[in-house]
Amino acid sequence: LDNNNLQDLFPDIHNCSALVRLSLSNNLFLCLPHQLARISSLSKLVLDNNPLTSPPLEIRSSGTAKILDYLRRFDNAFSTRYLDLENMGLQAFPLEVAALTGLRGLNIAGNQIEVLPTVIANLQGLELLKIDNNRMQLLPVELGNICGLKELTFEGNDLRTPPSEILEQGTFSIVEYLKRMLWSRKNKELDLRSLQLRRTPVEVAFMTGLTKLSLASNHLQKIFVGIGQLTLLVELLLDDNEIQTLPLTVGKLTNLTTLSVAHNKIKHLSEWLHTLIPLTSLNVSDNLLQELPFTLLRLTNITHLNVDSNSYPDPPREVVTSGQKRIFRYLSNLQTSQTTNRLDLNSMGLLRFPLVHCSRTALTALNLDDNELQDLPHELMALTNLTSITVKRNRLTRLDLRLGYLSHLETFETEG
Repeated sequence: LDNNNLQDLFPDIHNCSALVRLSLSNNLFLCLPHQLARISSLSKLVLDNNPLTSPPLEIRSSGTAKILDYLRRFDNAFSTRYLDLENMGLQAFPLEVAALTGLRGLNIAGNQIEVLPTVIANLQGLELLKIDNNRMQLLPVELGNICGLKELTFEGNDLRTPPSEILEQGTFSIVEYLKRMLWSRKNKELDLRSLQLRRTPVEVAFMTGLTKLSLASNHLQKIFVGIGQLTLLVELLLDDNEIQTLPLTVGKLTNLTTLSVAHNKIKHLSEWLHTLIPLTSLNVSDNLLQELPFTLLRLTNITHLNVDSNSYPDPPREVVTSGQKRIFRYLSNLQTSQTTNRLDLNSMGLLRFPLVHCSRTALTALNLDDNELQDLPHELMALTNLTSITVKRNRLTRLDLRLGYLSHLETFETEG
């Protein structure tokens, strides 16, 4: 059949049961029909000078027996719904596989395939996928569309994504991860909560169109520096991890309106915090914070602030739990006192005087009016430059006589 510009063979070619040699040179064939494999007598195929794409070149160059073996496997798949292409020497995923939409199982193990193409998502009925011992470094997110996939084997590949902690959890977690990654392409929101992640997946740094990112309820100890590239983020949720510090690059997320890092191990809030001007909600509760920075005062759009359950001695718990307005007023008064040496803590709901301020020996005036104080600590004696103390409208029941050693004290008011 040489030199005829043929594109297809007649449908009943497989009925040529005595055919031994078939020459199709110098035609226009793009693919060979799988029915050829049914001709048991066929031992020689001549295919020169055709624009063939299937079988792949590596199959065609291995001779007639290999070609017929390849076609036979496809022919069997139509009845068994299982395509076995293991150890076929394939260098790329055969795209014709994607047309077998009825497949339940696919085995491409033991080849040299580097990429699993996105058309794999056409196999919606796939329940078993074997890709062991290839050269793949990633799984396409489109696998997340195959919701019925029950078993995925991938040993012998150097997979970089999904992360190893996802791969260790097995097929269900892998498909779930890929499904979430795929979904983020559509709605620009990536939810990676509760996936037992130990590190941020490297591909997240390149998802620059994201507006919302949740990495909550994992096992992260740090956040990747590349997060600063996600400049469109408006919501970042990092709760319930083991994070000890936030990278400086978070300060580049100048569109953030919500930042939540509750239930971590953070000891300090970075100075870059003031760059997050649009922030309306900040939750840093249940961490190991030693103090609240004055930079909080520059977040003028904050409407929800939770800094409860931390380690700092100041502000006192009664201030922290009484709401944002009092917290901000407390911090503002502390900041002012650094230049005036006059500390105003009136109407703060204080149950005890914060001992941390007893080391501020430059203070000259102390206003503790309208609190719930029952006594004044003797540690105030260290504030030797005090000239004025006012503790009106408290619940004082006694005063430590040692306060009389404050030699510069001129005013001491305790009315009410």
